[in-house]
Amino acid sequence: MDNMLRRVISLFVVFAIATPLIISETIFPFVVGKAIWFRSMIWILTAFWGLLIIRERKYLPEQNFAFLLFGIVILLQIISAVAGNSLINSFWSNLERMQGIVQSIHLLVFSLILFSIFKTFKEWIFILRSVALVGLLVGFFGFLESFGIFIPNLLNIPFTIITVDQNNLSLGSTFGNSVFLSWYLSIIIFIAMGLIFYDIKNKGMSILTLSNKTSMLNFFTLFFSFWCIFYNFSRGAILSITIGVIFFMILTLFKSKYKKMKVLLVVFLSILFTGTVFILILLQIIEDDREKLT
Repeated sequence: MDNMLRRVISLFVVFAIATPLIISETIFPFVVGKAIWFRSMIWILTAFWGLLIIRERKYLPEQNFAFLLFGIVILLQIISAVAGNSLINSFWSNLERMQGIVQSIHLLVFSLILFSIFKTFKEWIFILRSVALVGLLVGFFGFLESFGIFIPNLLNIPFTIITVDQNNLSLGSTFGNSVFLSWYLSIIIFIAMGLIFYDIKNKGMSILTLSNKTSMLNFFTLFFSFWCIFYNFSRGAILSITIGVIFFMILTLFKSKYKKMKVLLVVFLSILFTGTVFILILLQIIEDDREKLT
């Protein structure tokens, strides 16, 4: 019975993780549907989690400083809402954002469920692979959108996976907003990179071959994510990714035990540094020429 409850909870956790894919053909379709879907999954998860706790007390949340801080943040939100102009808006937010105190409470409950049920490193790798897979689909739909290919609501159901032609030059995928999409995919990039290096650590450099399905999915995730971010040219996301990747590669350079990996990283960092210097010099030349013309 306990194993069955854990499997059901794992299934609905994956459904909650899939929230970025969900769109509802309602007012603010990219926001309202996601919020309703996510909160519904949390309610269902809470019910099954409660049943599991009744059967096994070991699934109660453990004392954790991070959860305490999260609770304090929500308490401060409540105090701010009471002292603010509109307690109702602070609690419920609005249809355009669907945030507010109620969303923070749902996120806290989701965190408690995750850390109470998934306690091994292997289980968290499963969670991260699920997140990366959702990111792969979001990036892939953005990739198709760049070629004018959109996903219709063929089944005509209230919660579905579709993309919408918004008649603009940027990609929205299932987010409908190029900035939100780029920031989301920047997180997915680091998760995918982490999974690739985790696989290399456990299985060696052989995972970089085309025959390894897991590694190929991660590389496709990186490709589609970078495609969408650079297509949208979201400068904040590009800058954060660049700094993060450089730091990540330098750290790997000193810790990796594979000589081939170190050579590849040195070559890549050299090209990146040279290219950055070249672009900066080129931009300065263009700026000088522009000043001369004016």
